[in-house]
Amino acid sequence: MRGIRHIALTACCAAMLLAGCEEDVAGPTGIEEPFTVFGVLNPRLNTQELLVSPISASLAPSDAPIDAVVTSMDLETGEVHSWRPELEPNATGQLDHIYRSEFRPEFGGAYRIEITRSDGASTLIGVEVPGQVVVDTDEEGGVLDLRITGEEFRIVDASISFAVRFYDLNMSDREMCQPGNPLGTYTLPLANTPTKIDGGYRYRLSLDEVYEILRGYYAADYSPEHFDGFSNPNFDGLALMDIEASLTVGGLAWDPPGGNLDINARAFPSSLDDAQNGFGFVGGGYDQEIRIRPSKNLVGKTWFFDRLIRPGDSSEENVCVDFCSCGIGSAS
Repeated sequence: MRGIRHIALTACCAAMLLAGCEEDVAGPTGIEEPFTVFGVLNPRLNTQELLVSPISASLAPSDAPIDAVVTSMDLETGEVHSWRPELEPNATGQLDHIYRSEFRPEFGGAYRIEITRSDGASTLIGVEVPGQVVVDTDEEGGVLDLRITGEEFRIVDASISFAVRFYDLNMSDREMCQPGNPLGTYTLPLANTPTKIDGGYRYRLSLDEVYEILRGYYAADYSPEHFDGFSNPNFDGLALMDIEASLTVGGLAWDPPGGNLDINARAFPSSLDDAQNGFGFVGGGYDQEIRIRPSKNLVGKTWFFDRLIRPGDSSEENVCVDFCSCGIGSAS
């Protein structure tokens, strides 16, 4: 589903990089731990990024080079990657020390990052990258089950987005797809605590409850400017155009304060114990978006009018993703 709001690991990491951390994480004078480090090893990206700061950063100009060499090792294969330093301005106008390396971590892989000072002092941090998850759907009555299974992973965040249009029984499909009938896209958080099942997690979603929520949102956004029908007892309903789930998947060791990468937590480096002989947190994780296609039978039991495109509805399955944009509605 294009253009919808979703939570992204890359956005989390970018927020950390922009906010800066050098003065925030400076420890007391004489502290032995040399570095603080933040970042995410993402198996869906070809370039990895770390924000590195010496504990003594507040004692030196922000644009001074860091006395640090950064390397990472794949603990399974022994392959070593070097990281190059770059200076980038953050939102406060200070310069952050960003280290980058061109490699793609393996799903389910384990890595050790080492940041070494010229006197031999070093900060070590271990990272477990979660395995690739599989999402299946199951149906019971008007309830949609999302089953997420895989190896060595946890769900850090999850949401589901619905795209809907106003629908009247007297409308042709072509009329429904006209620009004057807006497409509303709404993102709902999934439960904070999914049900644990063998090999993963399960979310249960009542489409009738979703319908009531979306009907209120859509009416607030587009009535009465567009449709008198919302105040009409004969209002027909909403056509369900698209459904997409968005997951942030982390490794089992993903346990920063609050359960996410809160940049404000950097002000309390002692609470971040992921690093050995240093402070900070580097997690392994990635975002995954999944198009959800409940059966016609399930949608038929709800208040939605079914206008979902399913595999087999189009010869261009990977391109044709929306009832209206695929030209199906315009042909009616």
